[in-house]
Amino acid sequence: VLELGCGTGELLASLPASSKLDRYVGVDISRVAIARARTRAYSVTLATPPDFRTSSIAEFDASAGEGFDLILGLGITPYLSDEEFERLAQLIGSAAFVLDYHAAGLTPKNALHWVYRKLVRFPFYRLFSDDEIVGLLGCLGVRDFEIAKEPGLSFVQRLPG
Repeated sequence: VLELGCGTGELLASLPASSKLDRYVGVDISRVAIARARTRAYSVTLATPPDFRTSSIAEFDASAGEGFDLILGLGITPYLSDEEFERLAQLIGSAAFVLDYHAAGLTPKNALHWVYRKLVRFPFYRLFSDDEIVGLLGCLGVRDFEIAKEPGLSFVQRLPG
């Protein structure tokens, strides 16, 4: 698994001990988050130790995305520039992936993210209609994926066979 925007490693730490995960690479732009993820990962048993890297998607080596069964990007799409989406498409290639995206419209999640952006002074934030996310990924060469909806959540995904 390659997790882009892994934060403090909460997803990895929440996996059951019975998970058959051979390799995990977590990437986040925050050095502080990666340091916490490394500390948290001591409680996780994998075939090989988790690998955490501090990097932006724009600077992440696209070849490092090769050989993964699943690429996750949860909580990152609203903050990606067009250039970062291009790099994300390179990383995805033909691999299975799950990305969430913030659907356009007034929702509690969008309101909370507005507050968050004001607090951290992060001006760039992007909402997508389903057609916009499909069009963007399609223009970047990402094929054979689907939209999945849960209450308050929107995902674009290509699941493993």
